[in-house]
Amino acid sequence: MFSLTKRPETEIAINGQITKVNLAFNRVLTVFDILDNDDLTSEEKIDKCFDVLVTDIESRNVAEVIKGKIVETVMEYINQTPYGNFEITSDDNEDDTDEISPTNSKPDFDYEKDAGAIYASFLSEYNIDLYEYADHMHWDRFKALFDNLSSRSAFNKIRSIRSDNISNYDMTSQEDMKRWRAVQELQAYYGLNEPEEEYDIADMEAELQRRQNLSKGGK
Repeated sequence: MFSLTKRPETEIAINGQITKVNLAFNRVLTVFDILDNDDLTSEEKIDKCFDVLVTDIESRNVAEVIKGKIVETVMEYINQTPYGNFEITSDDNEDDTDEISPTNSKPDFDYEKDAGAIYASFLSEYNIDLYEYADHMHWDRFKALFDNLSSRSAFNKIRSIRSDNISNYDMTSQEDMKRWRAVQELQAYYGLNEPEEEYDIADMEAELQRRQNLSKGGK
């Protein structure tokens, strides 16, 4: 986690043994890809993640259990966040409210699919060419800049499109109808293609027609 008083972590201590690690943003993103690869076994994931993260040649010849602990410790470190580490549930004696769990909310971005928008946003807002910082910019620094890209950035404009709840549009309003269609097309284009988030275009068109008929006094 980013700190103004501590240097970004470059070493991991396991059982008194210090292991040097490279937590550059591109290496961490590679680790995310490895962990998301369902074709790999748990052992293969640990080995591959270890090889990506550990830069100390002398530390490579360690037991598998130590490799696992090193990878686990690194993942715990990079997943630390200063905000949103809470969970709120409704109390039986209070008005019902939805459970709030920020750390479990659905992602509205994908590092791989949004790579171009992220790259362009860093370049336009920070004048940082991420290619030039590969293997050098620590994850903590990258994440601090990433989390604070402005709403004007190409990346956050795409996120805004994805999170726009088009079911709230007033189908009796011509202006809203035009907006609905435009946003619908953009969401289909920028969609993350996750089954639970895909929109059934035919069903939505039918719903639009139904609402239009109702607004005209039809059935």
